[in-house]
Amino acid sequence: MNGRPAPPYHTLFTGGFSPSMVIVQWEESLPPLAGELQTAVDAAWEGLNPNPHFNGRIARLEEWRIRDGALHLWLRPVEYKHLLYSNAHTGEIIRHYGEHQLARALGISAVVVSAEGQILLMERSDRVGEFPGCYDLFGGHIDPPAQGEIPDPFASMEKELDEELALLPGTASLSLFGLLLTREARKPELLFIARCGMESEAMMRAALGARDRYEYRRLLTIPADAESVRGFLQRHRTKLSPSAFGGLEIFAAMR
Repeated sequence: MNGRPAPPYHTLFTGGFSPSMVIVQWEESLPPLAGELQTAVDAAWEGLNPNPHFNGRIARLEEWRIRDGALHLWLRPVEYKHLLYSNAHTGEIIRHYGEHQLARALGISAVVVSAEGQILLMERSDRVGEFPGCYDLFGGHIDPPAQGEIPDPFASMEKELDEELALLPGTASLSLFGLLLTREARKPELLFIARCGMESEAMMRAALGARDRYEYRRLLTIPADAESVRGFLQRHRTKLSPSAFGGLEIFAAMR
């Protein structure tokens, strides 16, 4: 044994996928929950005081498959309160109800690379529901589409970059490079590279006017080469969200 701690994530796949190579199927109904679990989720939500969160619906990953060079995603909605409860009670839910009763909200994260080759990261604020105070990538979740439409992971990622960094759609070139599953919460996360034509200082100035600027305390940059990324992961392992650690480690391995 080498004593190296286990990574906080499992890699489900890596590879390069453009928007035309990602096929989404959407089921519009919420996943059925065991009655006792639904009661516990509702009670935990009502017990939050204060409760700064909004119980909206986000996309849940039911299944994924790579077939004929395309990534197939099967998604359906899940409530945000289910996600918060699932994150805090993962082991209990698995033991009593089975892993299929976890929220499995599909996160999306982008390694944002500036024109001069710097990765832009955030230090999360205390006002967020997941991993306050941690270093993180930019992203969030996929919102359910309008009735009769299909969710678009790339459009959702562009929306998150606009809201968190004031990067308008089309400012960054996106490619999807992997899917991971966080070890403790069993939460899936799609990984993107967002290559921006702006330099990092200009991006940080623009971010001052971002709508969701409250989600982070500050921005920071690291060089986008593999050695610098691995050094950052080694120094700050315990302060990174699991999805950020995994996203950066997989990114460095692909350099």
